[in-house]
Amino acid sequence: MQPLTYLKNDRARKIILLIIYATFFVWGICVYKDYGISTDEKVQRDHGLVNFKYVYELINGEENTPEYLKDYEKLGDYGGRYYGVGIKIPLILTEYLNGFQMTNQQIYYMNHLYTFLLFFAASVFVYKIGRKLGLGYKYSVLLVLLFIICPRILADSFYNIKDSVFLSLFTIMIYYGLAVMSEFKVKNAAGLAVSAAFCLNTRIVGALPLFILCIAYLFKDGKFESKRFLHIFMTGVISFGLYILISPAAWSDPAGYIHNTVSVFSNYEANSGTITLGKSVYAYDKLPWYYTILCIWLTMPGFYLIFCVAGIVSVVKQICTGNIKINLTRNILVITLLVQFSVVMIYDAVMKPIKYNMWRHFYFIFLFIVIFAVIGIRNLADSAGKYRSVITAWAGFAVMLTVIWNVRNHPYEFAYYNPLFATDTEDNMRHDYWGVSDHDLLKRVDDNDINVYPRSSVSMFFGEEGWERFHAGSEQYCAEYKFERTDMKGAERWEILYKEEEVTEVDGRRVSAISKRINYDNCLFKYVVDGKGVRGGYWKITDQG
Repeated sequence: MQPLTYLKNDRARKIILLIIYATFFVWGICVYKDYGISTDEKVQRDHGLVNFKYVYELINGEENTPEYLKDYEKLGDYGGRYYGVGIKIPLILTEYLNGFQMTNQQIYYMNHLYTFLLFFAASVFVYKIGRKLGLGYKYSVLLVLLFIICPRILADSFYNIKDSVFLSLFTIMIYYGLAVMSEFKVKNAAGLAVSAAFCLNTRIVGALPLFILCIAYLFKDGKFESKRFLHIFMTGVISFGLYILISPAAWSDPAGYIHNTVSVFSNYEANSGTITLGKSVYAYDKLPWYYTILCIWLTMPGFYLIFCVAGIVSVVKQICTGNIKINLTRNILVITLLVQFSVVMIYDAVMKPIKYNMWRHFYFIFLFIVIFAVIGIRNLADSAGKYRSVITAWAGFAVMLTVIWNVRNHPYEFAYYNPLFATDTEDNMRHDYWGVSDHDLLKRVDDNDINVYPRSSVSMFFGEEGWERFHAGSEQYCAEYKFERTDMKGAERWEILYKEEEVTEVDGRRVSAISKRINYDNCLFKYVVDGKGVRGGYWKITDQG
């Protein structure tokens, strides 16, 4: 029987952990409507609807296709057929069960809530990862805190239906992978098979860290065992079967689908500009090898980076001095994570895959960053002797400052820049790539029945009661209002035609702006675009405007 004092401490620990998770959950439920719609949310929804149409027609016949889906392309002709839609199945089914009668606002709010719930679930697995790595209760809780308070990651956990979802699924996959390495159990293997299928379906790049994890498991004792190979093989077969099942485009030719998926996303071309070091380039141009590192350095709180470097250095030092033995212990799990992290970063620097909007395509490595940051804090505290309290106080104070910044700047956490390392460079990078602040800017416009040229027509998709006064225009320089670029110094703002009305700023940095037309001399027509992007009626602008 355990001592009463231990029981009290154990109960207190559970209560503290429960309070943290409950607070985070309630906060997310309360604020998920605060964020505007990401330009990618409609795109990802379209991917899901095209796939759903294919499956529906396969089961019920093309003649029975719901009216709502008839205008969507055939899956075989669809350019986005290689985007995975497995994790979006609950969202599409919800729309279907509601007869595709949900309003745009309901649909995209549902997306926000769903994305957050996945991130919340991932945060639970983060604590389990900490315990699996032997970090103990205190540092596992700290690991959770670092995971959920990082400003940009936190903001994206609501509207980034692709990168944030991949981070969440990747986190869950890594946990089950570490669990299998620690002890092979059917439940751990099943968890790995399912999480890997959904993770790779979301982003095929997850296969690289997964491959490293499998190799580490096969040789975790320094020798190969056929039993472990059988474990990996059977888990892989089940995972592959599920992967194909949730990928309708792969049903006719699984091998060809996987080959094309790898080919498309390893050499992806997008007509999307990005900004780096004051220079505007396109996503299909090769960015500098250090681009991802630079973006991480500029957009994460400084203490994450400092402690992460300290953690990596301490682990490497232990390996080099022989203080870590390669055997079936928690140390091999840490080494596996370090190898995964290193290989991904080397791959990015050497191969320089297509990236735009900074490092969002590599958000999944955020998990590695917070793990090694906590290892760095723990190792520094353990070696600090009488100055141990200084390290822990520093970490606690930094966490508190980050939380305060988030609260003060909500819902613009996505505009965070590290004040310690940020220079003029950050003014030449995108501040609101997704256009999620546009919704707030429109709320400040008092005019009625106005034509707005948005950064994306999806910005207008909150067209519920009270929003019918806005119309998405298709002609950039004939709109009564237009959103301005604020992501690059010296960007032309057409001040002759427009006067800036409202601006959103974070830490004195321009995030987004909306301007009103003041000169119609060169404007002949006014166009209106409906919710599906189809140009509707148009009429001539009078000389009086």
